[in-house]
Amino acid sequence: MFAFSLHKAGSTLFTKILDDLARAANIAVVNIPGELFPQGIHEVDFPALKADFFQPKGYIYSGYRTFPEMFEFPETMAEHAGLLIRDPRDILVSMYFSFTGSHPIAQKDPEIRKKIEDNRRRENERGICRYILRHAGMVEQEFRSYEDHLKQLKVWRYEDVIFDKFNWVRGIANRFKIKLPEAKIREIAEKHDIRPKEEKPGDHIRRVAPGDAQEKLSPRMLEYLDRRFRRIMRVHKYETNAERQAADAAKPKSRNPVDKAMRWVRKKILHSDVMSRPKGSSRTQSPCTLRSIRSPSRSTSTRVSRITTSSSPGSPSSCTDTSST
Repeated sequence: MFAFSLHKAGSTLFTKILDDLARAANIAVVNIPGELFPQGIHEVDFPALKADFFQPKGYIYSGYRTFPEMFEFPETMAEHAGLLIRDPRDILVSMYFSFTGSHPIAQKDPEIRKKIEDNRRRENERGICRYILRHAGMVEQEFRSYEDHLKQLKVWRYEDVIFDKFNWVRGIANRFKIKLPEAKIREIAEKHDIRPKEEKPGDHIRRVAPGDAQEKLSPRMLEYLDRRFRRIMRVHKYETNAERQAADAAKPKSRNPVDKAMRWVRKKILHSDVMSRPKGSSRTQSPCTLRSIRSPSRSTSTRVSRITTSSSPGSPSSCTDTSST
């Protein structure tokens, strides 16, 4: 039985749920990445393992954030294997907040720890835009590592399961042939159904709710990521920003003053995004700055944080983090 995921796709949650299910059913869990990472050994450097290493029954092999091509998996893998994925745009936003604050530094070597801490400080100074531009390729590669194995895997999307823990945990148990009473499955689901009331940037469980990219990235950056991940998003049925906007536009407009204020804010953001481009600049440019826009409505004051374009776009070096009201 094999459990796969991606970095920042709910992989830690997936692993913990499997640990609890396996413990309740008296099944052993072998988390090779979890054992090797604290020693400074990353997945790309794992030793090759032959198919006979993996036992056909009584074990769950978990913790993988990319498909380990150096392993020779048994032919029966397709019967009991699952993959948890997430919107690649939300993954990148989550990666930024994790790397710059919430993710623990596993290294014990003081020299390596200092290097990681220095990198963390630099990424904080550079801001989310430049981080995304430099790490989009890594996320793309992780998705592609599973492309040839999708027919063998039961795929769960983070967005479909994160607020439906009971049915997801039950689905995991069914996929991995773990037989437990429904009451135990419900107990495990409730244990892991953690929903912060507000965003906590410094915590590992920072937000939970999907849609982080829509709230924190500008239309231009979303457009860039939609183009970059177009094929991946189509395969896994993720909606592009343009498709979402078209669907929203087709809905009847609400007369609620709060909704009216939000439409005004979105219009302002789009307008500032267009007007801030220098003459002759291309829409493919994606550097950005962080801004806040306040609705002028007296009855409803709404602040929306967005990533909008820099006054000097064109290269990653022009990405900076500023804040204005």
